[in-house]
Amino acid sequence: MHLFTDSDGRKLTAEPLEGADGSITVKRKEDGRKFTLQLAKLCTEDKAWAEKWLKKREADTKAAARAIEVPARLVAYCKEKMGVQVGNGECWTLADEAFKACGLKRPGNDLRVWGRKLDLKTDKPQPGDIAEFRTAKFSDGSLTGPEHTAVVVGTAKRKRVVIAEQNWSGVKKVHEREMDPEGLLSGELMFYRPE
Repeated sequence: MHLFTDSDGRKLTAEPLEGADGSITVKRKEDGRKFTLQLAKLCTEDKAWAEKWLKKREADTKAAARAIEVPARLVAYCKEKMGVQVGNGECWTLADEAFKACGLKRPGNDLRVWGRKLDLKTDKPQPGDIAEFRTAKFSDGSLTGPEHTAVVVGTAKRKRVVIAEQNWSGVKKVHEREMDPEGLLSGELMFYRPE
């Protein structure tokens, strides 16, 4: 809620909803009635407040769209490459080429960091996340080398995820397999969410 004041001193307590073309649509607190306020007719302070709110809302809308678009594009890239070798066939190359194809850049200089590191106590891996393994041994008997990279392309039953990877068990072509993050017995498993 915000108390809007126009240039004539009239006041309206309302919730901002949306805006376009030099105006902002608001919902009045008392009765829920909607009004469209012209920014040019607001007092200087409220015009500045409304412009700031509109910019933040636009940025939030773009961020929300990107949060849906980026993972979908990463997954689509990996699905498109199934059965073929990407780049030199190394595991890391698949994620790196997917990033390049989607116009993404890793934060910082660490080649094994792909975005925000997930806290697996509160975040669930989802399609588009990047998995990094460090000498990881799992309850199903699988074991990675000192470093292995994969892209999450789906989810499966019982908290399992479907990953796309290459250079696994001597296979340098992109393929999918299910894995259980909770089956980690030793080593490290980290998931990163590209931003």
